[in-house]
Amino acid sequence: MDEASLDAIRQSVEEGSLSSPEIFWRDHYEYLKGHGYTLRRRYEPDWSPSWHTSGIRRFDSEDAVMPFDGMINDATKRDGSYVVLKIIDATVPSARSELAMARFISSPDLSISPRNRCVPILEVIPPMEGSHVSIMVMPLLFGIDRAPFETIGEAVECFRQLFEGFTTSNIKPKHGFEFMRELVSDMVKDDPQERPTMDQVVARYDDIINGLSEWKLRSPVVTVGESLGIFGFIGHWVKHFVYHLRGIPAIPRA
Repeated sequence: MDEASLDAIRQSVEEGSLSSPEIFWRDHYEYLKGHGYTLRRRYEPDWSPSWHTSGIRRFDSEDAVMPFDGMINDATKRDGSYVVLKIIDATVPSARSELAMARFISSPDLSISPRNRCVPILEVIPPMEGSHVSIMVMPLLFGIDRAPFETIGEAVECFRQLFEGFTTSNIKPKHGFEFMRELVSDMVKDDPQERPTMDQVVARYDDIINGLSEWKLRSPVVTVGESLGIFGFIGHWVKHFVYHLRGIPAIPRA
């Protein structure tokens, strides 16, 4: 984003008006609502900043929140669930390719595959009359780092899903996952011809995980060189011993 655009956004924030990228969402508010998706109050056609009359500070007001990227916004479905909306401009070749790929991976045959870990496309809303801009609808998801791994078992299930979903990887072992070092080293060899295929990676990974004990899988995830401390250590193992007694598996399955 260039400096002029940043200056315009800063001015919009100060004045309590919409930034230029947000005008699109305001102009599509009723159209999206007609398709079952309600944008935040900020994008209602007759919106005025709540902090001008509420007595609540601007930065504590929900309708003061601006999107980080004008191409993406959030909305609420009729059932109360949250979704992400993304602008797809048909005049941009890369956007057309993105939409085609998204539709492909969300096709009926691929969407039921247990190896398909891609974000599903819930719907593609067609352009308004006279427009060339579609809107892609996806579920609102947490970032992978929002909930840190608690056990080795949680981490290995995450890796399994990543290996199944990705064709390339730059993952490097840390947090004590030394049992993966040889596999990951092979995956990032300088010569692509020497790297294992993803089918080989998944097979080798399954062999590695099958060789780990339940208690290894229930072990805490701790950055190399750090520790939980005595109380954290005791608390972790008491909880996971109870999980063991209750029959809760060490590897959660999605």
